[in-house]
Amino acid sequence: MSQAQQELQLSNDRFTLLQFNPAHAGIHQDDAYASAYLSYRNQWLGFEGSPKTYSLLTDYLIEDYNIGLGLSLFSDNIGLDSKLEVAGNYSYRINLNEGFLNIGIRTAFSSFGSEFGKVRNVEAGDIYDQADARLSLFSVGAGIMYHSENLRIGISVPSIAVFANAENSRFKERHIYFHASTKLGDPGDFIRLEPTLLFKYQQAVPIQAKIGLIGWINESITPGMHYRWDDALVFSLGWLLDDRLQLGLAYDFTLSKLRLVSDNSFEVQLGYRFL
Repeated sequence: MSQAQQELQLSNDRFTLLQFNPAHAGIHQDDAYASAYLSYRNQWLGFEGSPKTYSLLTDYLIEDYNIGLGLSLFSDNIGLDSKLEVAGNYSYRINLNEGFLNIGIRTAFSSFGSEFGKVRNVEAGDIYDQADARLSLFSVGAGIMYHSENLRIGISVPSIAVFANAENSRFKERHIYFHASTKLGDPGDFIRLEPTLLFKYQQAVPIQAKIGLIGWINESITPGMHYRWDDALVFSLGWLLDDRLQLGLAYDFTLSKLRLVSDNSFEVQLGYRFL
């Protein structure tokens, strides 16, 4: 089985923070108490076997008890390999100065599969001359996040511990995420700017970084531009269609050598806020 891109690659991640930080469960503004997001990403268009990801994220704030609950589900397909993961998220909110500190934990069930039967020109004795393979494992992760009207800072490890034998545990390596954003200007301003940062670390590869700038127009339209280090230039757009319905789009222009065989990447999200 392939071990490449174990964690999801998402560009419009302000809609999908719950995917890698459980402390985001229950974080809502403007009187919303719950939300649900559907997301689709087609990475490296035109490249045979390129990653395609479907995800569902939903969370709920129990305000009287300062508790956030979340559920994330995604299906990721890369070539012959597929991954299905279901995760439950729990966070506890602590009042802190002008904002809140959320502490979250995450438990996940992951199922990996490889369809070797689809390999063409298989010869007897070839390493792929075998039935399809599948394995499952459980993992536990955690995260912490401070959030206020104008500032968000978080750090998380989605998989601190993996419950599987030594051979299978390598399919769920430990990744560390750090993310931060701050809104410039005052609430109610017609135009505001929000610089963003996202760092991802895994010991086997260099630190991955994404920096960006999101514009807020009348608190409802959010164009953005982001640079993922040595990988892609990303243009994003968010649109609050009404008080409840949200649309997110992102398009990656590949800058790495993959641009020779890939026609970039596309991503779309549809969200609903419960007020």
